[in-house]
Amino acid sequence: MKRSLLWIAGSFLVLFSIITLLRGRRPPEAGTESTVGNPERILSFWDTYRRATTARIAGDYDAAVRNYRESLEIDPQHQDSLFFLATCLEATGRYSDAVDVLRELTSLYPEHARGWSQLGKVLATKAPGAAFDPVAADAAFRRAQQLNQEHSGPFVSRGLVALERGDFAEARELFDIAANAGAPEGIFFAGLTDYLQGRLDEAARSFRRVLALFEHEKELTGKGVTSEGDVSEGPLSALDRSRLRALLFLHWSTDDDDLELDPGETRFETLLTMNDENTMGAWLDADRDGHMDLALTSPEGIKLLRNTGDGWSDVTADVGLDTAPGASNAYPFDADGDGRTDLYVTGDTNVLYINDEGRFVDRTDGYGLTGARATARVVTADLDGDGRTDLLEVGEPPARLYLRGDAGFEKRILAPSYQAYTVDAAVGDVDGDERPDVFLLGWRSPGRLFRGTAHGFTDATKDARLEGVGGNGLSALFFDTDGDGDLDLLVTTDAPLELSLRRLLEPTRRAKKGTPRLFENDGRGQFSEITADAGLDHHFGVFRAIAADVDGAGWDDLVFAHGGFEHTHLEPSVILRNREGRDFVAWAYLPSIDTPRRALGVTAADIDGDGTSELFVSGTGILGRSSR
Repeated sequence: MKRSLLWIAGSFLVLFSIITLLRGRRPPEAGTESTVGNPERILSFWDTYRRATTARIAGDYDAAVRNYRESLEIDPQHQDSLFFLATCLEATGRYSDAVDVLRELTSLYPEHARGWSQLGKVLATKAPGAAFDPVAADAAFRRAQQLNQEHSGPFVSRGLVALERGDFAEARELFDIAANAGAPEGIFFAGLTDYLQGRLDEAARSFRRVLALFEHEKELTGKGVTSEGDVSEGPLSALDRSRLRALLFLHWSTDDDDLELDPGETRFETLLTMNDENTMGAWLDADRDGHMDLALTSPEGIKLLRNTGDGWSDVTADVGLDTAPGASNAYPFDADGDGRTDLYVTGDTNVLYINDEGRFVDRTDGYGLTGARATARVVTADLDGDGRTDLLEVGEPPARLYLRGDAGFEKRILAPSYQAYTVDAAVGDVDGDERPDVFLLGWRSPGRLFRGTAHGFTDATKDARLEGVGGNGLSALFFDTDGDGDLDLLVTTDAPLELSLRRLLEPTRRAKKGTPRLFENDGRGQFSEITADAGLDHHFGVFRAIAADVDGAGWDDLVFAHGGFEHTHLEPSVILRNREGRDFVAWAYLPSIDTPRRALGVTAADIDGDGTSELFVSGTGILGRSSR
């Protein structure tokens, strides 16, 4: 009897697996091997698929990718395996691989609306290493729209693509279609499109419409908020996200709302306005007169502004930089050891400009730095202990060392095993052995700490207790947070805009994940997390972070430039004051609490010799502490 029951149960399991498998794939083409009719392969497939799904739900995307690939070796045409493999590849920053899988999925299953929508999403992503293709993204969203005409999502997605292209008319038309279907994100982004064009009255009407929709939904469901700045716990719905954004942007669009925001303890004023958000700044004393000058890089080229002591003078042509090509960032350092500050500039190709008695001359070839390479960040430091300044380039893997030798720079690979797209690097002696150590911050991949030794760099991540740190942020920096002489580590997270805005509405609200992370060094290179104790357990939309003594109190404060890859990420940046090593508190907003901007970079320098730091913030300009 027991054998009969076991046989029936086993037969039922196999039959159920066959039925489910058939639902997840189309019939095999003639001549291809099928799992149907092969119980062992069916059970092996579902065991592998279950492991993949469990790993995906737990957030272990690398394990999920391995298991989905294994399941596809058994059944190459399984829809859900292809779809979720692509989403996990995207989650780990392997965008091109995700695109390839989604193209395969939509080729096998042309009616797969989710596949087309996901393909559009990945192609519309602007992130390190992404395969950004707005034309192909729009085409994929159009196909998803054709397959599911009742769904407003593709219209919102297409509108965002149009907004990134700067086509406000098309974006507004697409958002209106979604808004007329009752989509809260369509209503909000219609308002944001007006806001970006300075049509504040029209924008305010859309934002109020979002808030009215929220109140109506709250009446129907009995859920929602009990006060203006509070939202229900758990993942935010599209309506919750739109409402949080609408509350702040209504405040920034009109004077007749009831919202009051804390402006911070002090205010900064704009000393020199530069509104181009793509212009980055680097401080240097180009002419050795004791005043910090400012090098500006943008897609249009390089400018040098000389600090005369009582103003700024554009000397770009005088110093030979008027014909320089477009660039993304500049890194001042003394490349040739003559005491003058040179410029290393990144862009489509990296260029070394040697300061030849006040004129900058391209000497890239002569110093062994020729070649196009994707560079996200450069660190200048003595990395081999010979007293000369070297270069560390990160971006497309692997991280590259350029060590200064007698005949120029010699290329080395810092960590061949670390193959993540690296967005930042922190360099400093964390263990007191007088050798530089390096923390590499990967995009969508945990960072690694490499200890400097007499023979190069070795992975010390586990020994330093830094496993699993980083992956969703763009800045990592060593600085002494508590004044004990040891270098501590800050790793940022670029939180979604709505969560960062919620911090302005509810400044006392704490978060358990998606925050910057601060690690205290015990002096021997082992780190312990102190994020909550330091008051940093809040959401911040950090694009770039620096540590600088902004208030002149002798402690390194933190400056968070808030922004995102999308032009729609607008919010005030913030200075967090270091209260004598105890914790950090919001001290000032940049340019003010009532002025949202997209800031992609920030640098600090004392430009007037008063002992406090002034700031260059992209999209705003030069800022200094207000005397009022």
